[in-house]
Amino acid sequence: MLKILFSSLCLAFILNACSFSIKSEYPEISYYDMTDKSIESIAKSAAISQSIYIKPFSSLSQFDTDQMIEKRDENKIHRFFYHRWIEDFSDLFRNITIAQFKRSGISDTGIISNAAELTEPELVLEAQVIDAMAYGLDDSDNYSVVLEVEFTLKKYDSADNQPILLKKIYKETIKRESENANSINVAFAKATNNILNNLLIDIQNKID
Repeated sequence: MLKILFSSLCLAFILNACSFSIKSEYPEISYYDMTDKSIESIAKSAAISQSIYIKPFSSLSQFDTDQMIEKRDENKIHRFFYHRWIEDFSDLFRNITIAQFKRSGISDTGIISNAAELTEPELVLEAQVIDAMAYGLDDSDNYSVVLEVEFTLKKYDSADNQPILLKKIYKETIKRESENANSINVAFAKATNNILNNLLIDIQNKID
């Protein structure tokens, strides 16, 4: 009887130890957006009379994910599992674009994010994320992110005859403050702010 009791206690101890070990091996997942209070806010723009419909953005397949991606030495690609964007990158970038366009005051008649709201000819903004990669070189302090996006601004036409007013690729390389994964979102926030400021200037110049 004592032998059985001792065996049961040992088994319970082993199972409890294994359970603790398994739990300790899986840290909590951290989620990030691309906002950073330390960067300058989006610049105010001279308003145009047309409203702008911001269509859902597309991206190259490797960036169509909520995982942060880092390229390391010898072109090794690392996907962070415990550090993630709050949503797929292209959706996150679009939502920030919508918010920043509204803050900029670029349109007198509004920024539209839902196609159901379109009631008259508008401007249409499309985008494809070409590059959204973090970079890190072993044994160096060379850590950065690259954000490259192609924007296309069209005149809205329900008959799909939409003249292109602006088509341009914007690219920003921002140095990361450290090798840590939590430096990636801060660098992307700066890259995003720079790109959107330049885009707003170009839209204003094209429409005026």
